[in-house]
Amino acid sequence: MEDGTGPVDATAEVVAGPELEEITRRIKEKDGLFTEVTKLLGTIGGTVSVRRMLLAGELRQP
Repeated sequence: MEDGTGPVDATAEVVAGPELEEITRRIKEKDGLFTEVTKLLGTIGGTVSVRRMLLAGELRQP
């Protein structure tokens, strides 16, 4: 931990259905294009990682 910080008690709630859709909609409204760019970069990064593992022989193609 960094100096001046400490543990914090917190809670989380798992949501689904209409509540999840509302939260997702509000995040996309707030962050707009950034959410789509982040999703795209995650997809590209995953694809590159899999290709590297295939080339290194760490994954076997079916």
